[in-house]
Amino acid sequence: GGNLVTQYNSGVILNHSSGFSGRFLHEVDAQLGALESRVNNADEKTSSTDISGMESNKFTIAALAHAPTVSNAALDIEFLGLYPVSMTDADAAALVATLNARFEIF
Repeated sequence: GGNLVTQYNSGVILNHSSGFSGRFLHEVDAQLGALESRVNNADEKTSSTDISGMESNKFTIAALAHAPTVSNAALDIEFLGLYPVSMTDADAAALVATLNARFEIF
């Protein structure tokens, strides 16, 4: 297993270091001044890192993009969803419940 890390500009913002393997749901809510991350609807991490320079068309998944050499993790993504900031907490909770029921994550 490995760690789940959210990085911005080469710096770790949110770090879940529990040696994850198998199926899990990793949620990241990244808004200006308020970042949240949860794994399997638990172990919430928060940060107020300034992400005002983030570009939605430049991001990587399962890679160290800013390392001297790019390294990729062994990761099989079954579902990737990007949702608008206007999504309500109730809508997000309903989506998590639907994904959990469909993929039997937790």
